[in-house]
Amino acid sequence: MNSLSRFVVGNQFLLKQLHAKLSAIDTQKHTIYSAAIPIVGGASIGAHLRHILDFYSSLYFGVKKGKINYDARQRNPKIESDLGSGLLQLSTNIEQLAELSRLDNIPVKIFSAIQLNEELHFEQSNLIRELQSVHSHTTHHMAIIAIILKLNNMQVDEDFGKAPSTIQYEQELKSMLATNTPNRVAL
Repeated sequence: MNSLSRFVVGNQFLLKQLHAKLSAIDTQKHTIYSAAIPIVGGASIGAHLRHILDFYSSLYFGVKKGKINYDARQRNPKIESDLGSGLLQLSTNIEQLAELSRLDNIPVKIFSAIQLNEELHFEQSNLIRELQSVHSHTTHHMAIIAIILKLNNMQVDEDFGKAPSTIQYEQELKSMLATNTPNRVAL
């Protein structure tokens, strides 16, 4: 598997994991999908999902133009409020990622403001770097979704919303503690 395919598969894994978890929301509890949760800044699962999907859509459509503007997102309110719409868009984004795997690691220009009212200025990047970036971004938002699900008494896998390096570190730490040999320095 080449580098580009590896990053595509990694992103697809996250989106499939997210799809599976959100598909498990009981039809009686669909309100938890769109309920604003004060402890996480008043956002909902749907708002976090919409935000994640907006970044994937920006990547997919931007790559075709050679310019990705992560700030010019669609922000579709239906994805925030309707679980079915969110799941459908998740499936679409998974398919779009498969299309990206057929490309080379092409150069792209990206824009994402880091200050309010910033002038539009594109910087150089490439497809692999942007796939790495949206992977990290998705993982972060999945961690927040995991908190919301837990607050609603839903079971969440231990690794949901964790970076691969964090999972590996926790496994090594658990193994080290099990053998009672504290010979590794954290980070």
